Amino acid sequence: MLHGHALKPELHRVMVEQLPRIQGFDKVREINRMAQALVRDYLQRHTARLRPKNLELASFLIVYAVEAATHAAISERPVALDDDELSEEISQIALRYLITDAVASAPAVPLAGGPVAAA
Repeated sequence: MLHGHALKPELHRVMVEQLPRIQGFDKVREINRMAQALVRDYLQRHTARLRPKNLELASFLIVYAVEAATHAAISERPVALDDDELSEEISQIALRYLITDAVASAPAVPLAGGPVAAA
């Protein structure tokens, strides 16, 4: 997500500001619902490793936390989009929320075919 925003951060900022005015908040909500469904589907395949039991709420929180951090980086620290440090820190926020304590303390490593997860 961050790398896509880094390509044209100014364009993304304008779209975020103008899209609700052009298409209304319904379109923005629908995009967020689709993102939540994708996250929820992923989480459902890994429930044994997860701390939260309410995957609807967990997917909502993850989507909006990542979105908020990404939008803040675009407007406040666009240079942070150019390296992996911001991505790693956002991943750690998500992992420490999602993964049980024993696993979340391990260093993050990529899962095969999926987002970064704790080893």
